[in-house]
Amino acid sequence: MPTATPEPLAPPDQAVLEAAEAHWKTCFGIASCSELSAALANALRERHSDARVAKEPTRELERCHVARYGRAALSAEYADDSKRVHARGDSAALVRYVDQWTRKIAYRQRAHAARWAVPGLSPDEVRDALSLRLWEVLAADTATELGYCSAGREWGLRVLVQELRSLRQRFRLAAISVDFWTTPVPERAPNQEESWLEFEAEICRALAHGRALRRLTAGQEAWLAAFEAAASGGGFFRASQSLNLSIASRALGKNRSSAVRAYRQLEHEFQRELERFE
Repeated sequence: MPTATPEPLAPPDQAVLEAAEAHWKTCFGIASCSELSAALANALRERHSDARVAKEPTRELERCHVARYGRAALSAEYADDSKRVHARGDSAALVRYVDQWTRKIAYRQRAHAARWAVPGLSPDEVRDALSLRLWEVLAADTATELGYCSAGREWGLRVLVQELRSLRQRFRLAAISVDFWTTPVPERAPNQEESWLEFEAEICRALAHGRALRRLTAGQEAWLAAFEAAASGGGFFRASQSLNLSIASRALGKNRSSAVRAYRQLEHEFQRELERFE
């Protein structure tokens, strides 16, 4: 059943709503502003149903909102929203934002190890996966980003908690005993068509790799060399066999967030060139 469209506010009430929204944007996060705006619009439509709301609807709703979520939680929501919005238009601010949450993850892993653990992954792997997810959501469309907003909650923490749940679901696999020292024997040799398709795919990968290398900046080339050196030295996590980005960051004297960002940029460059051949 379709939801009925709310009646438009009278011009004086609309002016009250717009003034309140302008004020709330200076002290509340995006989700809180949205919740307060909806509540105020409903209160203005039913102005005579509650004497308190009829006198000072804006102040009364704000007081109830603070009482519900707590001033500290609302301040944290607002501060995180402000940093995130700034990070979307400034690469340096983006690095600082992700680095801030990476440090918070590390603190929570030390203080509450069980809550922030994923069976089968080391703490470093969990931290890398969560940091990468922050980058992905910030690089996505605005609708995806705003989907994580919640009143009284820091946006970054919402993203991390949901990704942590996703990691636990993905790694909840049945254990199967496998001898990794044995060489798998294919049921049959590839036919001529399969061999040719694989040969063509290999050529495409080589061409895409060469084109991507020519597009890299000096900084990206330095990161690529650091990643390759870490891989050559066996710098992989045992559980997931993913590259330990901390090794590359230490080699260049950078922090983990910078390594995560560089890894995502390089991945994007190589993937974009490969897609041109597909």
